[in-house]
Amino acid sequence: MSAHDGLPLRLACYAAGAAALSLAGPALWAVTGAVAATAAIAAGVCFAVADVLFSTHRLARRAFAATAYHKAEVAALSARVAGLEARRPAAEPAPPIIEKPDVSLETANNLLQFAAHVSARCGRQAEPEIESGRTDAPEGDPISDAQIELHLQPIVGISDRRVLHYEALTRLRSRTGTLMMPAEFLPVARASGRAAELDTRQLSSIVGLCHRIGDRHMETRLFCNLSGDSLQSAAFRASLAGFARAQKALSPRIVFEIDAATATALSAEAVADLRGVEAMGFAFSVDNVALGDIARLQGIFRRPGFLKMEAAMLADADPNVLKALARGGTQVIATHVETEQHALSVRRSGVELGQGFLFGKPRPARMDDSARRAA
Repeated sequence: MSAHDGLPLRLACYAAGAAALSLAGPALWAVTGAVAATAAIAAGVCFAVADVLFSTHRLARRAFAATAYHKAEVAALSARVAGLEARRPAAEPAPPIIEKPDVSLETANNLLQFAAHVSARCGRQAEPEIESGRTDAPEGDPISDAQIELHLQPIVGISDRRVLHYEALTRLRSRTGTLMMPAEFLPVARASGRAAELDTRQLSSIVGLCHRIGDRHMETRLFCNLSGDSLQSAAFRASLAGFARAQKALSPRIVFEIDAATATALSAEAVADLRGVEAMGFAFSVDNVALGDIARLQGIFRRPGFLKMEAAMLADADPNVLKALARGGTQVIATHVETEQHALSVRRSGVELGQGFLFGKPRPARMDDSARRAA
């Protein structure tokens, strides 16, 4: 309770006493009423002033006592904080900041090194480009003067027709805008010994497409065709292995596809090189597989990821062989599925993947300008 809480009541008592004194004074002490009233008022004022001074003194003492108490509390807390600070272990230095490399720049450098390595080791030195074209290419060269254009054909689930993967098919777009099919440029590439260059440019475009897709649809794979002429070159296989090491992060996305005739004709050295690429996580697909090729192909790869067989051929396939392939992790893809009758026949054989015009024709892949320039 404050020292001033009873002050109004005390002042009222003082005023009542002064009034009684002024009334009783003339009768008791034989003084005039004016003198008695003046004395009573003076006494009341003195009592009131004395009471106020006394109350103020009490408040001041309480304030000083509270201030001293709080100062002592602050001093105690400061001492406690200082003790805790003294016992705190020394702060560890902040770890160095490592800048994350530019993935796109790293990818571009790897592709350039891969292309230069293939060109050099295959007997074709890379020359700087000028505005009119490549200096090492003959005038009117359909390969050097054209850009790689990827066309994607879907690989679907037979039962639900859902697109699961794509095969990347290479086309060349001339400077005049003409689209060239493989029958037009592959003979030129093989005759000039430049199949490896063409495969390198195709792989560069596929890597650019993979980075454009990013982390979307990670279960979807892109099948990249490699020609037999390229795989016969030890230099190309060595460069392919180096590229696989540099781009190991893309192993769940890219599948290397080769023809069955090429696979069965590979030398022991070539088989060992491709198994090295396979060991880095990249899967292989073998196209145009005949029923008699299955046993030989299993001896080439540790486990071929995919085997492509024509839909009409699957009707004669042994169901036990197809089931054994599935148990071993090899998926069979039915190709040339052109009609609903073909699709029904494939489903009866137990094969779950299909590719053909019934499900979709090859369509141009949407690529950004940087990926097109890299090709």
